[in-house]
Amino acid sequence: MHNIASTTSVSLPQRQPTYGELKEFGAHKFQQSCSALVVRNRLSALNQFMLFCRHKDEGTVGSELDIGFDHSVFAWQEQMTRQGLAKRTIQDRLEFLLQWRELVVELAGKSELPSDFKAALNEAIERRGVTNKYLSKETGIADTTLKFWREGTHQPTRNAEQNIKKLEAALRLPESTLAQRLGYTIKRHQVTRAAKEQKNQPTQYAERLRRQRKREYRLNYLIAPPDSIRAEWQLLMAHKTNPFRERASPREIWRCKPIEMIGHKLDWSELYAGQAVPAANAAWTYISRYLSWLALEPKHGGKGLPVERIGTLAWLLNDALMLQFLAWMQRRSDNKIHRGIAQILHCAASLLRPGTGWLWLNPQLALAFAEQDRPFGFNPNNMAPEALATAWQARCKTVWEQYEKQAKTITTSKACVKSRDPQEPIADILALPQPLSAVTAMLATLKQNPPWCVGTKRYAVWLRDVLLLSWLIANPLRVSHFATMTYRRDNTGHLYQTAEGTWHYRCSAAEFKNSPGDYDVSLPEFVGQAITDYLKDGRPLLAGAADGDYVFLPEKFANQTDTDRTGTPVPQTPGKWNSGAISTRVRIITLGLHGGRPPFGPHAFRHIVATDYLKRSPGAFQLVAHLLNDHLRTVIKEYGHVSPMDGLRVHYDAATAELSSALGTDTLIS
Repeated sequence: MHNIASTTSVSLPQRQPTYGELKEFGAHKFQQSCSALVVRNRLSALNQFMLFCRHKDEGTVGSELDIGFDHSVFAWQEQMTRQGLAKRTIQDRLEFLLQWRELVVELAGKSELPSDFKAALNEAIERRGVTNKYLSKETGIADTTLKFWREGTHQPTRNAEQNIKKLEAALRLPESTLAQRLGYTIKRHQVTRAAKEQKNQPTQYAERLRRQRKREYRLNYLIAPPDSIRAEWQLLMAHKTNPFRERASPREIWRCKPIEMIGHKLDWSELYAGQAVPAANAAWTYISRYLSWLALEPKHGGKGLPVERIGTLAWLLNDALMLQFLAWMQRRSDNKIHRGIAQILHCAASLLRPGTGWLWLNPQLALAFAEQDRPFGFNPNNMAPEALATAWQARCKTVWEQYEKQAKTITTSKACVKSRDPQEPIADILALPQPLSAVTAMLATLKQNPPWCVGTKRYAVWLRDVLLLSWLIANPLRVSHFATMTYRRDNTGHLYQTAEGTWHYRCSAAEFKNSPGDYDVSLPEFVGQAITDYLKDGRPLLAGAADGDYVFLPEKFANQTDTDRTGTPVPQTPGKWNSGAISTRVRIITLGLHGGRPPFGPHAFRHIVATDYLKRSPGAFQLVAHLLNDHLRTVIKEYGHVSPMDGLRVHYDAATAELSSALGTDTLIS
């Protein structure tokens, strides 16, 4: 029978562990990568060997698992053969025993030296009684490098694996004694550099945008609106944010938020009464496209109207031009009938709705048109106020009915598709049996490649990137939450720590796009450790650390301006890293770690996490809704009594297990 015993012998350190310690250590190690059945089989093999050697749990591991291993294994193998055990059973037990023997050396090394690399290195050198100069001569490692390692100011990177093996041999330590205390494996993969060197594979949508940006006829979405439209927009926001107006339904009321709760860079279109109205910004995005198209030159498909004539929102009443614009939008989108077209119609219809629409309620806007531009067949200058209101509102109703009908036709049509497929960049990940494994592998690579010098801004960025990616994997919040997240030492911010040391995240229902209530959940250990490391050694070195309480900060504030994209002054919040910049950073990280595939932003993690959860727990739509704290269409009618933590707990376990696997079974999550 094949002898599996090792031909080389590694002497154990002076203090040898007991069999009880070995069992506890091995069970913990094996559980990270093996099923419960395999762990039981390995424990059974060790118990049988202990019975053969007449050892108990409190007994010390002796030569039978060290220099006398070959002799002990041969004798045990003969006994099992005489007992009539199957050859396969004997072979399995011997292979399991070899794994236990390898753990003895590792456990002994752990028991002899501190768990921290720096402390272990210093203690090993002191025990050996040698100098840095001697070790440098023996290993080829520079004297200054050893000095930095011992001080903890630098961490091993270049040629680390071979150098540390030489160092262990020179210090007469079992193999991997120092390497396993690093907590990572150096692969020399620097994410920003990798992203710059990576040849990006663009999505279909990105390629279409690239082509359009090269054409002269691209829409100027950032056109500075005339003062007359700005004034009308302020009146519109006053109307839409008023919860006491007649016949106002909850869906028609725009919410106001404090400036500090807004993650994105502010725009003039959402500023009202010292606060921000995100819904107004979204509505202006749709309406401004139509107004921009009215001024676009005819040779590029627009109407070519002088900008000074486009001075009122009432241009939405011109249904003929609106339908021409939507047809142009369809051609511009590779002839796709997409949901964005329906959104523009819905937005315009909401302002024309009989009884509640802002345009419907303001017939005096009929006077804002030049005679040749009137989208109706009456002359408002020669009409009494009552007659004007009647004619105006009749026209609004007619156009509203047409827009609603057209929008419904589009949204219910099988030909209606998304202009941009949000799952395209992650299609390869979503197709995996367990999509989470792909992003945990990215996180493992990131964690295994820290910068060579601690206490630097690059090291701080690495700690921040590890935390950001860890959090997105564990709890994929919308990016606005990361931009506005706060931490205060008195635990009054969004991020807080319990007396037991567990990190929590909380926020009010008003801070969510869709939420059934306030939110307060604990975070898994691997995220908590990343938070602790970042707040201690990362955040203090980043830009804006002294300006506010925001958790996530940039390396530097680049291209900061006090105005929006139209040149309008907007309020500034010191120390805030806006959601657009955070999304860009996540795309850089994923570009550097996605192996040439298209990069993806924070929102893609919601798709990955939900897909992985449903693959692990088919039909668990209700738990996924709570995990994302969102109203998923498949579960919007009922949530039962499930809390957000019920959805997150199963996912935390899965994320922790996947990360342990990605980091390697010999590496603890930290």
